[in-house]
Amino acid sequence: MSATPLSNRALEKLRRILNGNGVSAEDVTLRASDEAAYDIPGLTVIDLNMDFAWDPPGKKSAAATKPESITAAELNTKLEKDGKGLYKDSAVTAAAIAAVRAMPGEGWGANDQEFPLPQLSHRYLIEDICPQCHGNIQQPCEACGKTGRQPCRQCPGDGWVPCKNCHGTGSVQQPDGSHAPCHTCQGTRRLPCPGCHGRGYIPCKQCNGRGWMTCRACHGKGKIHNTGNQNYRAHARFRLDEENDLPQPVQEGVRRLGAARLAEGHAEIRFVSSGTNDRGQPVLRYAARLDFARLTFDVKGLEVKCAVLGRKAILQRVPLVLENLLKPGLIALNEATLAEACRYRLIREILQTHLEQPRTNLISFIARHYPYGLGKATAEVIAADITAIVAHRLRPVKAAGLMVGAALAAAIFYARFMGPWREMAGVLPQDMLVLAAGAVIAAAMPLLMVMMAMPVLFGKIVNKKLRLAVPRPSGWSLGGAFGAAVLFAVIIFLAHTQALPWPSWLVAWFS
Repeated sequence: MSATPLSNRALEKLRRILNGNGVSAEDVTLRASDEAAYDIPGLTVIDLNMDFAWDPPGKKSAAATKPESITAAELNTKLEKDGKGLYKDSAVTAAAIAAVRAMPGEGWGANDQEFPLPQLSHRYLIEDICPQCHGNIQQPCEACGKTGRQPCRQCPGDGWVPCKNCHGTGSVQQPDGSHAPCHTCQGTRRLPCPGCHGRGYIPCKQCNGRGWMTCRACHGKGKIHNTGNQNYRAHARFRLDEENDLPQPVQEGVRRLGAARLAEGHAEIRFVSSGTNDRGQPVLRYAARLDFARLTFDVKGLEVKCAVLGRKAILQRVPLVLENLLKPGLIALNEATLAEACRYRLIREILQTHLEQPRTNLISFIARHYPYGLGKATAEVIAADITAIVAHRLRPVKAAGLMVGAALAAAIFYARFMGPWREMAGVLPQDMLVLAAGAVIAAAMPLLMVMMAMPVLFGKIVNKKLRLAVPRPSGWSLGGAFGAAVLFAVIIFLAHTQALPWPSWLVAWFS
């Protein structure tokens, strides 16, 4: 039979997935093909919106267009008119339709997307009477209440202050003990206030005694100028026309793929027409030409039927053929016969991924690289078994690493208290430094041993040289670090408090 490009792409996908998993690529052949193409109707409804925004006060707008002068009343009338006739304005609807059609797929799948229509924007300059001074240029001074005066702070407001020479008594004591009238105030007990010169008030500092100030809102012009922008926006809402007679596999495939992805090379999008609905909203109608095929493959004598959707040949309704081919490998994996299980490419690639990238989610890796012909439960079993087998084979390595780390930490402890570093005994900072070094060594040795052992234990199984991978810190390394820290902390305590002397036999043996 003559194969089409769609069936060829589907055959290549199936061969790529099954190859090395119980069969070779040549064992997968196309037996029968039943292809058709369907037109999937869709439409985009456009909502139009208009708003007006004033430019922030004191900030120059970056817009290059010159604003149009208009009064406030004229602006309100125009905005109200434009808002009511929004869907009747052919220029607005044409701009919205053009903006949608400029999107990928001419707007197919553009759902819940909002975009501006800058070509319709208008800038306006409003000149109006200043609301602060009502065109009078000036406004009353708030500091003095239009009087131009403020109370003097040096006198009580009557313009007089007590005489400082006689302290307000009117007389001063003479050397012979008698009293004479004060020559400064002439016996009046007070003097004119130096702050207000006897007036009882001072000129207002805010308005310089005028009682009025230049209006700050209009800067003494009596009018204000505001600029604002009238903006238009369009909101696109896309949906598929559900009133069609598409086969169930096609409807299921479109629903799983999503309407937006059809425009990404899966279907041929064709713009049909534009118009309006009963509410006057612009409507764009499309048709997506989607290829569909029912294919039958021969996998080493086993008949495999599945459906293929779109130009990129998305396989769907694929039976669990990959799971059936992997059954001997799954049995070997369950029996921890890793070399036998890794004769299947899928299991080998999962093992290699787990060794080189310990933090990778194996379930998502399987779903991404082997999306067809394998059940989710089986994928979870494979991931769990491989994780368990690797952990079991590395357990002796981690134990050996912990023993080596403990031995190195013990050597450091000996050198610190009985060896060449014993002269530093009693110095706490050096003790803490050695404590940290011992804990780090005890924690790092299991990880280092695992990194050295993985290429030896698993390199030949995956038939590839494993790159250096840093495993996740486990209870072995953390336990070793904690144990070394506790042990050395006890030694430090005994050494500093001398609560327990070193045994003579231990000193003699080390000596």
